[in-house]
Amino acid sequence: MRHIGIDLHKSSFVACFLEDDDTYHFATYGIAADGLAAFRADVASDDRIAVEVGQSAFFFSDQVCSAVAEVVLVATHNFAVIAKSKKKTDRNDALTLARFLKLDCLPTVALPTPRIRELRRLFSAREALTKMSTQLKNMGHAALTRNGLPSRKADFASEKGRQRLAKLEGLPDADRLILDVVLRQMEPVNREL
Repeated sequence: MRHIGIDLHKSSFVACFLEDDDTYHFATYGIAADGLAAFRADVASDDRIAVEVGQSAFFFSDQVCSAVAEVVLVATHNFAVIAKSKKKTDRNDALTLARFLKLDCLPTVALPTPRIRELRRLFSAREALTKMSTQLKNMGHAALTRNGLPSRKADFASEKGRQRLAKLEGLPDADRLILDVVLRQMEPVNREL
């Protein structure tokens, strides 16, 4: 049985294959289908894999779990050995994961169901849209405040308030442009929310 540490990136990953006698070697693979196929061809059914949780960790786990005995998802922020490491290299991180996997000393994360992952992505997207909406409102309030005009939350929250702001006169050209951009962008963001 080998213990394999994976340092995963957007387009590739580094694998450290740690043997029972503590010898090891590294290999780099692409994250696309051909790279994952090459990796699956290089692993054995009794191998164990450790990968830090990140953007593509669940995807990676789904792609390789049937080819190995176990895929361990590592809680990155709880694993101080890597999180606070002064020697941050792909190879060093992969080797560290492999060694700690062999010792069974990794803080793990449970693999959520596909439905839970989907819901998390949707909630995350909604949170991002909410932040966009807030930033747009703040830009609009700032354009009004810079010109001594009172600004209320209701001005941007309601259709009536936004229509009033669209007709507002007397703003300098730059702030008029900013307010118009804010009002135009708020419609699609609010519709998507």
